[in-house]
Amino acid sequence: MNKNISKNKIKSIYTSLLLTLVFALLIVQCKDPWEDYTNKSIEIPDIIDRIKNTEELSKFYDLLKQTKWDSILRQNHNYTIWVPDNNAMNLVYEDSLKDTAFINKFVANHISYTKISYFNNTGIKKIKLFSNKHLVVDFDQKKIHNANLKIPYDIVVKNGVIHIIDKPLIPQKNIWEIIETTGLCPSYTGYLNSLSKWVFDPSIATQIGYDP
Repeated sequence: MNKNISKNKIKSIYTSLLLTLVFALLIVQCKDPWEDYTNKSIEIPDIIDRIKNTEELSKFYDLLKQTKWDSILRQNHNYTIWVPDNNAMNLVYEDSLKDTAFINKFVANHISYTKISYFNNTGIKKIKLFSNKHLVVDFDQKKIHNANLKIPYDIVVKNGVIHIIDKPLIPQKNIWEIIETTGLCPSYTGYLNSLSKWVFDPSIATQIGYDP
């Protein structure tokens, strides 16, 4: 009888400890990521410093330096950046990373203007990127195009928000870009280009200055 009481007591203590641990983890995960940002007594890093000091983002940080985005993202403007972790960067073809034009567009395809918060948005939204492409974000499903948003959500920094994702955002060509670059139908491409042209009509122009 005493043995049963002892076992039940141990089981009860173990259950209580387990519940306490789970509750503590929930409190940590539910901490408002914007709390430190609004607390003026806490000095928080900018985008580049935070990425630089996060080991799992080192490969994308190298590209930020290579494309000079590290200087841009230190400016006193607000940006949102979706950063592929190192595992995600391994999915990018090595040959692509030898192409300067690709790298510039690739990095710009992960950055947008202003602060875009996961916690303050719902539903599906299209966001304009610096690559001139649009990013489809499903805030409810934590999906960014075909990538997943990783914990912690909303890494709030001095000049914006960082989101870590598990896949790279490879810039995709639109229909017109494909037509122009195939070289398989030059006559058709030439005809389409002939339908669009710049026209200057001085009768409706207004002079705004003079360049000697």
